[in-house]
Order: sequence, then C-alpha cells, then structure tokens
Amino acid sequence: MAFFKKNLSVLLFIVLVALLTLLTGNKYLLGKNSVDKNSERVILIAFGDTGTGENIQYTLAAHLVMECGQDCKGIFLLGDIIYPNGVKALSDFQFKTKFEAPFANIYKPFYIVLGNHDYDGCEDCEVAYSSQSAKWHLPSKYYIKSYSDVVDIFVIDTNDFSSEQKKWLIDGISRSKAKWKIVFGHHPLFSYDKRHAIAENPFRDILEESICNNVDLYVSGHDHGLLDLGDYCNVHLMISGGGGAPLGTFIDKVPFALPEFGFLKIDVSRLKLKADLISIKGEEVHSWAKVK
Repeated sequence: MAFFKKNLSVLLFIVLVALLTLLTGNKYLLGKNSVDKNSERVILIAFGDTGTGENIQYTLAAHLVMECGQDCKGIFLLGDIIYPNGVKALSDFQFKTKFEAPFANIYKPFYIVLGNHDYDGCEDCEVAYSSQSAKWHLPSKYYIKSYSDVVDIFVIDTNDFSSEQKKWLIDGISRSKAKWKIVFGHHPLFSYDKRHAIAENPFRDILEESICNNVDLYVSGHDHGLLDLGDYCNVHLMISGGGGAPLGTFIDKVPFALPEFGFLKIDVSRLKLKADLISIKGEEVHSWAKVK
C-alpha cells in the first residue's frame, strides 16, 4: 500500500506539471536563475501640441502620473511645446509655465520633438534648454533614442526635413539592429484636421521615401486629437495631438479620429508592438497591435 501511495503521488505530480506546461507555456517551470528572453518590455508615452500652460495640461499630467508607472521609460512630446510663438530666449519664463510646472509631478525623462509653433520662436534655445533642465531632452533637432535591441526611436524635425536629415534617417534605420523601428515627428504624412488639411507638407515626399517600407510605426502630432490613419506604404500611421491645444475638427474618411485630449501609450516587447490611444478620462479609446 505504501508503494502504491508513493507512486500515486509521483503520478499526480507528473500530471500537474503536464497541465501547467500546456496552460502556461512552461513559465512555471523556469528556475529562479532562468531568464525569459521575451520578457524585455518598453513602455513609452507620446503626445503633442501641449504648450498652453492651461488647466487641461495639468489634468492630463495627473493622468500620466498614474499611467506612466515604474515600467514607463519616458515621455515623447511631439512638437508645439510652447504656444503660440515658441520661446524668445533661453531664459524665457515659458519654459517654466508651459513645461516645468504642468509636468512637475512626473519624474520621467521628456524627449522633445520640435513643432511649427516652436519654430516661430527660437528653436535653438529649445535645444540649448537641455542643459538647464533635468527633464527636458533635446540633444539636437533630430536624434535617436534606443532601448537595447527591442526598439529604436528616431526623432525627426519635420519643419526642416533636409536632404542631410533624410540621409541621416535612412542610414540610421539601415544600421539599426532593433526588432522594432518607430519614427516620431510633428507633422503627419496626411492631415485630417480641417485647419491643416489644405496645407500640403512640403517635405512629405522625401519623408515618405525615408520611412516607407523601412519602419513599423510613424507617430506625429499637429492634428489636435487622437487618430489612427491605418497602414500606408507598409508603415502604420497614428496621430497623438491631444496634449492641450484647442481640439480640431476632422474631415471624413479617416479610419479613426476622435477630437479628444489624451495621449498614445506604446507597449513593446520582442514579440509585439501595441499602441493604445487613451483619452484624458483614462479610457482606452482605440488600440492597434503588430506581431512579428
């Protein structure tokens, strides 16, 4: 009887292990020193058209405190950081009232993208402000931010997309060893905000040549709301421009457009890229994902 009980216990253990393996993909069998190679994860927040200094900026920032937790690596501001005409000097008080004060309770790095309203002032002062602020990161008008070999973020300047910048971007993408490649700029390839739709982006053609078939996702601001434009030339296009400026009115025939304040949350691992548009109420209003 003792032999039967002992072997019954062994049998039950084997059955339990087999069930766990089937149900969990073997994760319960990992030893404490094992490494799950698919567990590396990068969470980022992206939104533009922020710099009003109005109450809506503070409300949005309060939601970001909750949304951008420990796993959040950083926040990308997609241009128009200082309304209406940028800053006039490195000492301009608007750096405090329209950036430092609204985001005072968010202890994460902010990576800056230059917008057309920033260019109305001293855009070089915004680059130089990186030496004055612990949060503000704008090392140059265009740059790369890498997260190991999981994702490379290419921050571009769509206000002056020169042939030199085009070469830099194409070369950087071709050299990238990251699983995912994302480009952040201010101007979208296609605008659906009625205020912008009639104004053709003069750099659209060379921007298309740079990113088409080369990256996974292009995210911009400029249109004031939350939009998913779908796939174009094998690149997914999204707009996150609900950072605080007056909301836009969108023309028809866009896959998803919501005139709402909010932001884009990107959650990326080696296996999956997920992008969620989140309203100022903290609600996920739209989601897109890609696996490869």
